[in-house]
Amino acid sequence: MSSVITKKIDKSLAALTVALEDREDFFFTTSFGYQSALIIYLLCSVKLSPPGLYVKSSLAGGGVVNHKTTLTEKFSIDLTEVDRESWLDMQLGSRQFDELHDLEKRIICRDLKKPLLKEYIKEFEKSLWISGVRRDQTESRGGTKFLMASDLGVTKISPLYDWSGAQVYQALKLLNLPINESYEDLCKRNSTGECGLHV
Repeated sequence: MSSVITKKIDKSLAALTVALEDREDFFFTTSFGYQSALIIYLLCSVKLSPPGLYVKSSLAGGGVVNHKTTLTEKFSIDLTEVDRESWLDMQLGSRQFDELHDLEKRIICRDLKKPLLKEYIKEFEKSLWISGVRRDQTESRGGTKFLMASDLGVTKISPLYDWSGAQVYQALKLLNLPINESYEDLCKRNSTGECGLHV
């Protein structure tokens, strides 16, 4: 089994190496969730101090703070962190997120991150967006490819597009990388399972 996972790792590294050769206009997004360590490992194996964007809010929990500390100490990454808790409080008022209707949840989650992503892309003149999207995660991600156009005017690169959840776990174990097994994203508690950023 380890040989299969090693081949998956090598394939993703080779593809990233080609895609990012002589490129400085790339960035990655992270939630410091379950598979974040694997994406960061792959990027740091190809590029020194890759730039990343992290949008902080209470909608993502389960060891995120500790996992972020662990990964930023373990890897050299150029991380931009934006705290959206005040914005989220304004949207919710006295309501609880879980009490909202499905559509309102999806709108809040989309607006929580997507405008910031657009601003980041424009400010830092980015053209390539690296994400951890996988085909097996949701129905709408079933057609994900390594390289795809996005609705943000940049090309999205998904190094794990053809990985399964089990393979991600095996790779994390094989590489002795930290795993945030308690991670939970409340934005994915909807009929689509999407967080609002990728579709």
